[in-house]
Amino acid sequence: MERVCTSRFLLSSFSAAHSFYPRKHFCDARSGKEKTTISYIAKGSVTISTAGAEIKAEAGDIIYQPDGIKYTSTWKGEPDVEFYSIHFDFLHLRETRIDRTFALQSIKKETCGDAGEIIVRIFKNYEKDNNERLIALSDFYLLWSKILPLLDANIKSEFSASVALALEYIEAECLKNFSVSELAKHCHLSESRLYHKFSDEMKSSPIQYRNKLRIQKAIEYLKDGNYSVSEISEILNFNSPVCFRKIFKQMTGFSPMEYKKLRREQK
Repeated sequence: MERVCTSRFLLSSFSAAHSFYPRKHFCDARSGKEKTTISYIAKGSVTISTAGAEIKAEAGDIIYQPDGIKYTSTWKGEPDVEFYSIHFDFLHLRETRIDRTFALQSIKKETCGDAGEIIVRIFKNYEKDNNERLIALSDFYLLWSKILPLLDANIKSEFSASVALALEYIEAECLKNFSVSELAKHCHLSESRLYHKFSDEMKSSPIQYRNKLRIQKAIEYLKDGNYSVSEISEILNFNSPVCFRKIFKQMTGFSPMEYKKLRREQK
């Protein structure tokens, strides 16, 4: 019988949370997640966007988010959004932490069995006294035993050298209206080669990625509340306020004014 390396599964932290929002919710976690998270969507749907991927999940699905990941998530519900989350860390030992070997991904409800029910049960016991919290901890290991075989270690979390160079340039010059041809010269590739490599690894074009960065900056200005939509459009070098509104809606699911209203309601 193969020996199980139990030291790879020793927890250093563990908590559970329940989140509920009417209709819509937007989460800005671009500063980076502190814990690995397994979430179960009870109601609604979500689109999670990172520099390297965009995933969509709906009610019944489970989302895996490794620690350190930087992302934004847009939630929609008809009428409500509801999800349960387990946040955890394994001990930092000499061995590679197993939870860090997996990238952001979703597990569809057709394959996750009763994992969602276990997550809900973990939360309910975590909310009680210490005895029930021990049961919650026991259920966490049951959950991990079910989730681990379903995680895909082949999903990429790193980029090729040329795409990494392109990302570095776009992030530094995201307010500049550069062409893909200019970007390709910077990366020492043909325009078509860069476009195909970038689209394959990033699941978006270089210009779409630049626009995503601009929208992330727009969110900061909208949070500040001191700028009009026209002023933000000009600051971020969009062609027009109409263009800005259209791209903002495409990427977040909200118009700029809807987002401002949502922020006010969540305060």
